[in-house]
Amino acid sequence: LTPRARDILAPLYKINSSAPGPFSYDGVSLAGEAAINAIMEDMGRVVAEKCDTARFTGKAIRSTCETYLSSLKVPKEYRAWLFSHGRSGVQDKHYDLYQHLPEKRDALTLWQNYLDTLMGRAES
Repeated sequence: LTPRARDILAPLYKINSSAPGPFSYDGVSLAGEAAINAIMEDMGRVVAEKCDTARFTGKAIRSTCETYLSSLKVPKEYRAWLFSHGRSGVQDKHYDLYQHLPEKRDALTLWQNYLDTLMGRAES
């Protein structure tokens, strides 16, 4: 995570300190993928109804984020690492065990700066 992402997630880490990550219902175990998908579906429905717009899904958000990362010239391979796309090929699956953390962090920092620009928070 970037330093800014850690700051944003700090309250969740604090209240879920006994959980292995920030997203938990009970402060002990992680929220499952199905539960998170259900939350995204509910959010998409509520936003669509209240804002009179098309309904969105988690998949649509991921696709949009990857598309914008591509427009920011983040290489396809880096985007695949960020979105946990399966690694194929013998070399990638079995021999390249490097986690590419600096590359992922650089891409996430670029994404964070892009989002900050949209929110009018760009640093001078």
